[in-house]
Amino acid sequence: MSSYTVAQARNHLSDLLDETGTGPIEITRRGKPVAVVLSLDEYRRLSGIPRIVDKIRDYRERNAAVLAEMSNEDWPVPQRSPGRHRSPWT
Repeated sequence: MSSYTVAQARNHLSDLLDETGTGPIEITRRGKPVAVVLSLDEYRRLSGIPRIVDKIRDYRERNAAVLAEMSNEDWPVPQRSPGRHRSPWT
């Protein structure tokens, strides 16, 4: 794993970002590690959190035919919840 001081990272940010394609980069302050810089792809892989946009796109692709056939009347309309219960003492 490559290592940069905070000052080096600040002065060579573009190079540091290019280097993230080869693996994570450690950032140190006064000789102690304080952060790690990862490529976006590596972060997504490690975090296990799929992007909601990707989920929506996948859903639309899988269900394109069904969605195209539905009219506005076919969409479920949420029912209003009943009003708050009023106390007989107020």
